Amino acid sequence: MTMPAMENAQSGEPAGNAVDNIFRGLRRRLLRLAYWHVDGALRYLPAVRLIRRHGDPGSTILELGSGGLGLSLFLDRVVVGYDTSFGGRDLGLMRQVRAREDATELPFSDGEFDFVLSMDMIEHIPPKGRGPAIREMLRVAQSWVVITFPCGESAMEYDSRLYESIKSRFGLEYGWLKEHLQLGLPDSSEIEDEMRRAIGNGSGWDLTIEDNLNVDAWLWVWQFQMSRNNVWRSMKNKLLWPLIPYISRRNEEPAYRKVFILRRK
Repeated sequence: MTMPAMENAQSGEPAGNAVDNIFRGLRRRLLRLAYWHVDGALRYLPAVRLIRRHGDPGSTILELGSGGLGLSLFLDRVVVGYDTSFGGRDLGLMRQVRAREDATELPFSDGEFDFVLSMDMIEHIPPKGRGPAIREMLRVAQSWVVITFPCGESAMEYDSRLYESIKSRFGLEYGWLKEHLQLGLPDSSEIEDEMRRAIGNGSGWDLTIEDNLNVDAWLWVWQFQMSRNNVWRSMKNKLLWPLIPYISRRNEEPAYRKVFILRRK
């Protein structure tokens, strides 16, 4: 049985001997079982489906703001991760490139990657840097760019509700959530305008916009899985595993995040 939002195709890793491959594969499965979480699976699902449909084992993938695992937790392919820090276990699929600057000046060549991903990262860039970051993603992308981000008043309200719930019940503060509240979330029209300016008229890019996860479904998932005990929290995440096909269809408005997909014609 395969974890939801996880691809089991060839990874593009260098071939090793049979014993090494068996142990490497077993280790990866165990780490995925330990670190898999439902919110990440739902967030990455549009990118996983896109790469599964249009990519191949040799496709080059860049993820901005990847952290230590990022897409590699849900897709069995080699990923170049670009971030200021990398935490968590290494699955052996993340080629880490530490960011010296933000995403407004990427150290990669034009068209170097088949897929460029930014999964809930762009809202952490100050507003003045979002347009330049989008232009850089387009520059280094050969075929596809996927940008997801929470946006709008409803997402902001539900971020606040989750923040207060976690703080009052467990005495915890999540840095990413606190930053959302401090900096605010972008409006989807703001990011769309930046994208359309970046691609210009007749530039050869198509833009598709999708909703990702209704705000009530998003909040329910987070409140269900929360616990002070990391083992129990991990187990509660796994209890939601069979519900992924249903929850992933809960994309009605108001949605927590938008998915912007750019395809080179």
